[in-house]
Amino acid sequence: MSDNVENLILEHLRILRSEIQTLRTEMHAEFKDVKLRMSSIEAAMVSIKHDSADIRGDYVRQH
Repeated sequence: MSDNVENLILEHLRILRSEIQTLRTEMHAEFKDVKLRMSSIEAAMVSIKHDSADIRGDYVRQH
């Protein structure tokens, strides 16, 4: 009887480890996606700042 209980516990632990590993893999992929999106947003912000500076420069030169 105790062998069956021990085997059942070990099987549950294996399943939990597997599920945790799956979650870690999924979270890593999602985090990578978030980092890529943040980089894209940062690049867009830099572009907007450059455009704004160019527009300001044009305005100053005209007036």
